[in-house]
Amino acid sequence: MLDEEDASESRLPLVHTTSLYSFEDLCSEDRIDPTHCQHFNEKLLYLFYGRPAYRTETAEFNDLSFNWPIVFVLDPSKIDDLKAVYPFDTGAFYLGLYRRFFSKKSEAEDFKLPGSLEYAEKLVDAFYSNKEEYLRGRSTKNTNIPLFNFEAEGIQKLSREPSFTSRISEDQVTRDERSSSIEIQTENSIDIADATLAIVLPSAILDEPMVVDALDRWGLAKEAVRYYDVQGFHGTDSWLGQIYAQISIVYRDHGFLDGGVSR
Repeated sequence: MLDEEDASESRLPLVHTTSLYSFEDLCSEDRIDPTHCQHFNEKLLYLFYGRPAYRTETAEFNDLSFNWPIVFVLDPSKIDDLKAVYPFDTGAFYLGLYRRFFSKKSEAEDFKLPGSLEYAEKLVDAFYSNKEEYLRGRSTKNTNIPLFNFEAEGIQKLSREPSFTSRISEDQVTRDERSSSIEIQTENSIDIADATLAIVLPSAILDEPMVVDALDRWGLAKEAVRYYDVQGFHGTDSWLGQIYAQISIVYRDHGFLDGGVSR
């Protein structure tokens, strides 16, 4: 079905999110390296197309800083040699969070697309009216899907359903916007200075010497460093809202969305 779609000429940035715990080590490095994935049993680096959709580990107290998210916004023209593209977060697939949308016989391999950003663009064009609608996470496009395209039917349904995050218990979590976020996998490291368009950090760490030194070494201009505020009486969803707002500013400034300067 996707092979019949014409890919859009404009690409959204790729987004990698990590925790402050891991970012401490990154501050002394110049690249983001793949790590072992228990599901695919190989070293992979995970990115999302356009959306900062990854969740860091949940902490019981918001003022415990180890899980504060750090978001890298990456230039898509600087990322090549991709391994695979998937229409959703594969981790949630393995946790069974999509069981209402696909046959229990469906396997992750059934959804694997070639490692090219062209297929990420084709997914957006097939299931969303435009890239802004994809970023908002709620499709209004009516796509005529032929019979026996079972996976495509489920993907369309996921794209049109609202995604709410709710922890029911320690072992049960409902799906969130990762369920319709396009996952990009690569086996290669990413050069931070070369590929980073912007970074979104918690404001509390902006003046930390190791962070200041790292941002300077990576050559990130002042306007490329965005931030969100952590409040002890706010839940992590408030951080996510701030991060998405900062991402929108970056995209408009770089001309990825209407109203921004052209690239």
